[in-house]
Amino acid sequence: MDHHLSDLELINRLYRQLVREGRNDSADELKRRVETCNDRWDLLSQNTNAILHRMDGQLNVSEKFSASVKTLTDFLNRTDVKLTEIECLSSDDNETRLAKIKAGKLLMSEI
Repeated sequence: MDHHLSDLELINRLYRQLVREGRNDSADELKRRVETCNDRWDLLSQNTNAILHRMDGQLNVSEKFSASVKTLTDFLNRTDVKLTEIECLSSDDNETRLAKIKAGKLLMSEI
């Protein structure tokens, strides 16, 4: 959008030159057209800035969501490894294994 700003500035500069030289039309049609052009530019600029602001907010939410998903995935993977170790690789008896699993549940309920 910024690359068209120079076009708008040129239009306004040429219009001011015409006015200084007294070459404006008696019905002020040119003046109305330049004012309309400037008003539309201002509205477009405001809308563009509002959209960019919303997109920035959505990007922040998306980044926070992705970080939360990664954190939760890492936690679940670590928990899965611990449970697998307790269940399959431990030489403890069943009661000790059950106590370790319940202790893990207590830790997870605190999260």
